[in-house]
Amino acid sequence: MNAMKINFSGKDHIVALYVGLESINRLRSDEKKKLKDILKSGDIPYYWATSKYLEYDPGLYVFSEDSSLKIPFFSDNEIRVVKLHPLSYPVKFLLKSLIDYKVRKELEKVEKIGENKEGSIIYRFVNPLFSWPLKEWPIYKFYRRVYFRIEHIRQLGGYDASGNPIYIDELYLLPTMDLQVTTEVSLGNIVERTNNWDLLFLLINKRIIVREERKQEIGLLIDINRKKKTASIQLSKESVEVTLDKVYLQTNPTWYGNFLNNIGSLFNSSYDKLLDSFGLMTYRYEPTQGAQKKRKAFRNAPAIYLEHLERIAKEVFVNVFPISYLDVNYTISEHFIMLEEV
Repeated sequence: MNAMKINFSGKDHIVALYVGLESINRLRSDEKKKLKDILKSGDIPYYWATSKYLEYDPGLYVFSEDSSLKIPFFSDNEIRVVKLHPLSYPVKFLLKSLIDYKVRKELEKVEKIGENKEGSIIYRFVNPLFSWPLKEWPIYKFYRRVYFRIEHIRQLGGYDASGNPIYIDELYLLPTMDLQVTTEVSLGNIVERTNNWDLLFLLINKRIIVREERKQEIGLLIDINRKKKTASIQLSKESVEVTLDKVYLQTNPTWYGNFLNNIGSLFNSSYDKLLDSFGLMTYRYEPTQGAQKKRKAFRNAPAIYLEHLERIAKEVFVNVFPISYLDVNYTISEHFIMLEEV
């Protein structure tokens, strides 16, 4: 795994407020949810442990530079101050939050779009890499996304004079990236722009997306009704008829070759150009050359991906370091090292 090592200087500990598991367990489920919401909305980093890990007792560890911070639902007697090593496991949650805060506040070129189930925070570059067929009327937009998570590793560093093991804690930033493809234009808008209903019939028996309010579902396009400006679609559990402004292409342009080839010819933006960009940005295949029709697999894709990832990681993450917190200063290595799967 590609990783960037995090180092520190200054104080040899981080102060946190700790609440034991017994105190947490007396809260109702709605109170626990409200507590988490308060911490998240206040950008207050925390580590919530339900079981012991390494030497760290289960409970709630709250990090704050405000010495007067009060943790809702708990009395002063239930809260105690603990000192943690700056590269310890609980502190990885603090560092993740500090990095995210600085990226959001200092880098206008990226926007936070969420967090995945592995705990990686996801950002997207605001400006698309590519729009097709027209920048001002894009059926497809390609965006670069970058992810990061913080991982803790404990290694055996030797033994003391009594034969007791000496452990070394390390923290690493693990970045990854991928391509996000969005479909921006509905079939209804395509008809309005091209005034060509025959194009839509090229999509019969193709899988498309139905978007209604905040939900979307994939279905099979069965028929088009010109008079009603609707589409008949077979979803997983039922057949529906929806207006064309709710029907969109899926995000893989290779599934609609004939349709998109015709669209491209109307706007002087070839389908080959779309596929070339898709292949390049996903590291799948190389652009075609001249009369060449068969696409070749991307040569040296892992090495080129790594080169691009390292450049983007510097652009996004290295730029927000150094990070200071309560007299502890964090820096990050600009170069990748390889870690075993963690």
